[in-house]
Amino acid sequence: MYKFLSSVIIITLLSLSYVWQQVKLVEYSYRINNTDKKVCLLIDENERLRYNVASLSSPVNLQKSLIAKRIDMDTQRNWRNIKLAKQQAQTKQETSVRNNPLRVAARAFSDMLTPKREAIAQESK
Repeated sequence: MYKFLSSVIIITLLSLSYVWQQVKLVEYSYRINNTDKKVCLLIDENERLRYNVASLSSPVNLQKSLIAKRIDMDTQRNWRNIKLAKQQAQTKQETSVRNNPLRVAARAFSDMLTPKREAIAQESK
């Protein structure tokens, strides 16, 4: 009788631990799924906000907002981007730092692990 009772208790405890593990597994998978959804939504919102910032800071939009507020300003018709030249020594040093093979490999590896890369990979399917 003692052997039977102890074996039933051991089997019950093992069964309960297995069920508890399965419940935790499902709970964690729901958490991961919700986190992935939040990450995708945040990435989409980030891209949308970047687009909005770029479009709102464009010269054409600034000119339209000035006209809407009835502010008279003469604006240039041909907008150009001008880059200032740096000293050659500084440019060579920056180029050598940027083209360091270890740094390039580390950057490529980290880009593969970022959520943005995962979202792009999911979109192309």
